[in-house]
Amino acid sequence: MRPSPNILTVDVECWEAIFHRRLTGQSFGECPGCVQSVERLLKIMYAKGVKATFFVVGEFAERHPDLIRAIDAAGHEIAGHGYVHTPMSTLTDAEFEVDTAKCVAVLSSIIGKSIRGYRAPVFSLSLDRVQTLAKLGFRYDSSFFPFRSNDPGAAAFPRGPVKMSWNEESIFEVPVSTLELGPYSAPVAGGGYMRLLPAPALFKAVALVNKRGDPFVTYCHPYEFSKTDMDFRPFTPWLGKVRTALTSVRFNLFREGMRSKLEALLDRFVFTSMREALTHEHSRD
Repeated sequence: MRPSPNILTVDVECWEAIFHRRLTGQSFGECPGCVQSVERLLKIMYAKGVKATFFVVGEFAERHPDLIRAIDAAGHEIAGHGYVHTPMSTLTDAEFEVDTAKCVAVLSSIIGKSIRGYRAPVFSLSLDRVQTLAKLGFRYDSSFFPFRSNDPGAAAFPRGPVKMSWNEESIFEVPVSTLELGPYSAPVAGGGYMRLLPAPALFKAVALVNKRGDPFVTYCHPYEFSKTDMDFRPFTPWLGKVRTALTSVRFNLFREGMRSKLEALLDRFVFTSMREALTHEHSRD
């Protein structure tokens, strides 16, 4: 793929619901805090005139269909993120197909459009399942982080977007951006990595990725824009006090600066959705 605008993505998942399910095996119910955080993100993007791809968990979409319609109505792209945010590495091939198809069915029924993009929860897709996504009709996947992965082969995956083809089937694989540090890959985009990097270092990383001819692909989560800290104390009996404290640090560290950092990033560089970036690529052929 040739250079295209940088790509902004949001993984729409309710971490309270995820931990509740891990603890009890049951659904959590509605997630008003996550809804409010998504609405804050929508306001930021509206103010900056930016479109993004929202990778949405199917179960969350079922409980908050009006929010999903609002995201779509604002011109953003809705894509799949699994039905219950289960790591795909824990599922059989058949279970993976069922989970993916269920997520797509939920999202497409809400917005009345085809779902063409996918990102596995916690970047847990293996390389051998990318072809399955192509068979299911996806146009692109963004499940690889060439830094950490459940599939050792993905750690050596190209750092920029590539088109993968098998006979009559093809799909774009669009990994999250990393930088080369000798023989190693350094995470510079998204989530905790974006929160940890000082703004000047983040801007330099975008420039370096663009210099090598690739779009900078980044992601964020709704909880990173919440007005209150993530509280994991209700999960203490399961996690243990030490693990609860470490989990709280992981999710809350530097979270208060995420909004200003994202706004500054959108002011300095051109960002768009996966859908629009791929359209841009085809227009250059």
